[in-house]
Amino acid sequence: MENASKALLIAGSVLIAIVLIAVGIKILNSTTGVTKQVDDLSTTMEVSMFNSQYTQYEGKQNGTAVKKLINQAKTYNATVTDANKKIKITTVRTSTNGLNNHGNAYAERTVNTILGEINVNSTYTVTVSISASTGLVNGIKVQ
Repeated sequence: MENASKALLIAGSVLIAIVLIAVGIKILNSTTGVTKQVDDLSTTMEVSMFNSQYTQYEGKQNGTAVKKLINQAKTYNATVTDANKKIKITTVRTSTNGLNNHGNAYAERTVNTILGEINVNSTYTVTVSISASTGLVNGIKVQ
């Protein structure tokens, strides 16, 4: 009879250990989803912060603000080696803005030419485009 009660105590201990292990695994699995959500949120915030450097200039801007925007994109482009990640700077000529059409400006010479054409006393319309695949700003159009 004494052996039977010891066997029941051992069986109960084993059952409690199995339940505790199952609860531990359940908690571990539930935190994995939270970790992924935190990583996704972090990435979203990084993209948003990067884009806000450029999207704040969208719309009508004076020449000084446009020059600052172009210099910011020029500095960023100088740090990026992948041509697909560079910000393309384009200009559109209108009757009043004094710009020449340069198309995509990657080369420093072309960007410097655009900067030279920007008149600080003029008003320009800035449009920022965002890549569908990365969510990052990939183009700036000044007209």
